Amino acid sequence: MIEGFGVKEMKKILVLDCHPRAGSLGSALADAYAEGAKGVDVRRLALRDLKIDWGRDPGKKPPVELDIATAQAAIGEADHLVFVFPVYWGTFPAQLKGFLDLVFTSGFAFEYQENGIPRGLLAGKSARLIYTSDTPGFLWRWVIGMPAEKTLRMAVLWLCGIRKVKRTMFGPVVKSAADQRAGWLERVRGFGERDSRK
Repeated sequence: MIEGFGVKEMKKILVLDCHPRAGSLGSALADAYAEGAKGVDVRRLALRDLKIDWGRDPGKKPPVELDIATAQAAIGEADHLVFVFPVYWGTFPAQLKGFLDLVFTSGFAFEYQENGIPRGLLAGKSARLIYTSDTPGFLWRWVIGMPAEKTLRMAVLWLCGIRKVKRTMFGPVVKSAADQRAGWLERVRGFGERDSRK
């Protein structure tokens, strides 16, 4: 379901809830961010609610499904994109990968120049990555190498022209206490508040 965006003059923030399950910690983090972003135009998009043929060939030309076109319009209008997702096996969920393949397409998010080098078409936007993991931070950063973050930040957003990207990992989730998760939600509310003032 896609909600929001009405007032032209306000900063527009698109919060992408990329968790496959409703009621998850990831969805609560997306809600907290939206709650914190006061005085701006906030739009929510939950990938799990989109009516998209996830097995579709990304290079396939029209007809483009309505939810793909709607998602592209929302991304195009937004000044700031917020991706909230869990880490599964070192990367993001398959549905987010499918969304990137089908929505961040050539001609919309980037285009190839005559020399074959891609040029980002989403320049001027900023992004924030908020993700959860059960991997301890030192192992995630120094041993595994943060593949989910690097892929989204460098191979997708950078290529599409989005250079200003902030990122935060919360975890390990599996052993986290209720008060710790409440602290994470409060911190994410603060992100929304700060991002809405920039």
